[in-house]
Amino acid sequence: MHLLFDRGCHFHCLLYRVTLSLVNSIRYGLEVATTPAPCYNPLMNTNFERLTLERNHLINVSEAAAPSSFPPHWHQELEIIAPLQNAYHLEINGVWHALERDDIALVLPGDIHAIASREGRPSLVLQFPPALLTVLYDFRHYWSLFKQQPITRADLGAARLLMETLMEIQAIYHSDHIFKEALIYSKLLEFFTILGQDLLVNSRAVAGSASLQAHTSKIAEACSYIAEHCHEVITLEDIASKIGYSKFYFSRLFCVCTNMSLPRFVTQARLRRAEDLLAEKDLPVIDVALQSGFGSISTFNRLFKQYKGISPSDFRRLYDGRPRDSVR
Repeated sequence: MHLLFDRGCHFHCLLYRVTLSLVNSIRYGLEVATTPAPCYNPLMNTNFERLTLERNHLINVSEAAAPSSFPPHWHQELEIIAPLQNAYHLEINGVWHALERDDIALVLPGDIHAIASREGRPSLVLQFPPALLTVLYDFRHYWSLFKQQPITRADLGAARLLMETLMEIQAIYHSDHIFKEALIYSKLLEFFTILGQDLLVNSRAVAGSASLQAHTSKIAEACSYIAEHCHEVITLEDIASKIGYSKFYFSRLFCVCTNMSLPRFVTQARLRRAEDLLAEKDLPVIDVALQSGFGSISTFNRLFKQYKGISPSDFRRLYDGRPRDSVR
């Protein structure tokens, strides 16, 4: 479904708002995605990739030819990959995707991904810290939408508009414009606005109910509450009551809007909090578990490995490169 909107003044105003907000607030890893892959254990072959942003810029744009293979790895940055020729294979969290020309892949922070393609196939790649988006309320509010569909096929939805926007970014990158990165940033916001609107429309269409549109903001409110209070005790009854729904109706509506059950969503929110604590603080793993809302270290270890394919201690070790005996 093609979405039409003002591609001029709206985004210049939006860029101005974001720039003001970003002056003192760029942070990495907000709302890191975790997709369960219970049968996938990349521990022995997974590397944390510490990306270097070009010339202290905030957005990397590259058009390098894809290698014949790139081993499983992950990073804090969000990544967009758009193959410019066919025969490009991308693995995300243990699931392989065959990409054709003009398909678009979205790799979220923390996603374990690998590449297998015919050597020399060109692709357009963008990498940037997620805070460029999540500093805005709109993207924080609807962040769960971007976890639903890692691949946008060239013949579906707003793919044409999305690819046109990426081609505009490519052209700006090769230009001599004095405000090159600012223009790329404005187009990046445009890209995710198109994608978010399209995903939102599709989620409503799948539900098959026009009345769902009236409830979307309520579900988003519930998601924001969970993200902020995931370290506390959260019950279905409490959240349903907070937004004014019965627990049975809320449970069904939540599944429709987020494509996952409430317990799974809460677990993912707690695991994202745990990732931040493991990455940024030298806390014992048991304290990380308790401060993330898990009742026991055994439950935390089991769920973390189920969703990330790696134990909390090994996650910390991959992140900061410390030797094995230095991790508590």
